[in-house]
Amino acid sequence: MNFETILGKVDFLEFLRGKRATFLLSCSVTKTCEIPNISQAGIPGKLYLTPTLDAEFLCTKEVRSLPDIAQTPKGVPTPALITRAIHELKPYSNIEILNLGLDVIPQIDYFKIYNFDINSSESIDKNAKIPAMEIFQKGIEFGQNFETKDDYVIIAETIPAGTTTANATAKALGYKCEGYFSSSFKNSPNDIKNETINKALDNLDINDDIFEILSKVSDNMIIFNAGFILGSRVNDLKVILAGGTQMACVLLVVNSILQSMDGEIDSSNLA
Repeated sequence: MNFETILGKVDFLEFLRGKRATFLLSCSVTKTCEIPNISQAGIPGKLYLTPTLDAEFLCTKEVRSLPDIAQTPKGVPTPALITRAIHELKPYSNIEILNLGLDVIPQIDYFKIYNFDINSSESIDKNAKIPAMEIFQKGIEFGQNFETKDDYVIIAETIPAGTTTANATAKALGYKCEGYFSSSFKNSPNDIKNETINKALDNLDINDDIFEILSKVSDNMIIFNAGFILGSRVNDLKVILAGGTQMACVLLVVNSILQSMDGEIDSSNLA
């Protein structure tokens, strides 16, 4: 299989092959998903349940907060099927859930759920109103204190409309990323997404600092995991970010925060 890395090296990934992993699933809800037709990551009108159902399915191979697994109107099921299949073939040593603003708590026993007293965020077109600095600091503290007996950590995400909030975040921070962000749709509803992103960017003020920007246009998952990445460097934790363009955006946020502080990190254990 061919793969590319953002940060880290191929050597790093090959070094981890066959070793034990803890799988952290970052679960969050942004009310951006309530904008009609912006996302198909779940059941229309119930997209807020998607991360709850993903957590349940990944852990137990069944969903418990709905009669059946979440799927799009055209019958496309959640990508959590792939993650669960990997777990069946080569089990993660541990699966742990990060509650970064769920509306419904997953109905699971035995699996650890970390609660950070974070609420789901508002829609970005109306100002997400996220306490960004507070959530970022919670991510740093969690990264600094997180301990695992496994060889490395996989940190993934489930947040409907998350590609839209990630795109808005990257644009707000000044990155040239037109057309780079994926979608739950085969044919992305770019008109709806772009209108939402433009409304979000209109809420920004030229004097906003980075955390004021994030509070208006981002989502809890991105902000928390940017903190987690920076905090985890203290313990030299080996981390794989799983989640495509959304996790790439986490790295862009880390980069922007480091630039604002004239700081840098060793990224050799991060890919």
